Amino acid sequence: MFCGLQVWDHLCEIETDDKRRKAYSYSENKNADWNASASDFKNHRLSTLVMFGFQSNDENWIRYIRLVMDAAVNLEDIFLYKRMACEKCKGKNPRPLRYPSTKKQRQALRNRIALGTHSLATIHFPTVLRANHYAKLLY
Repeated sequence: MFCGLQVWDHLCEIETDDKRRKAYSYSENKNADWNASASDFKNHRLSTLVMFGFQSNDENWIRYIRLVMDAAVNLEDIFLYKRMACEKCKGKNPRPLRYPSTKKQRQALRNRIALGTHSLATIHFPTVLRANHYAKLLY
């Protein structure tokens, strides 16, 4: 079973009409709660976390990954991808994207994410979409 969270920021696909948003049950709450609600919750099934659109300059993403690392006791791998642009979005950059490009930046970010967690998960910054992650991207 695949359980996932999808955050979509493609400007070409955003629905702005209020009536259509309501008809499709879009969330009206614009402020996600990034804090843990149950600190004693443990997940024993999640072994891999795959995130698309990761930005290292957003503390909310760092905090969310730490929460998952603490809750998913069998987590082995974390794959953090840059923004995945569709054909319509390619070449458009609606906002600056911060993503570690050097080995030193990647290691510093790994240390920053893992700080305060007890997880042994390996953090990856893939440059090419892995075949087994493609289905998750489409999900």
